[in-house]
Amino acid sequence: METRPLISLVGAILANRRWITFNAEENRPMLDVNAAIGLVPVAHEGSRKLLLQAERP
Repeated sequence: METRPLISLVGAILANRRWITFNAEENRPMLDVNAAIGLVPVAHEGSRKLLLQAERP
């Protein structure tokens, strides 16, 4: 593959100002990488699970 189209593609990707990532708080190292490259959170999403008595250890 020629490098010029690849460099153009990378430049176009980096020029995008909106990115969607899915990283849980438990994945703090990846969240730190996101912050280091300048990404800032705009929304948080979470879910909960109710364990019924039969499912509990």
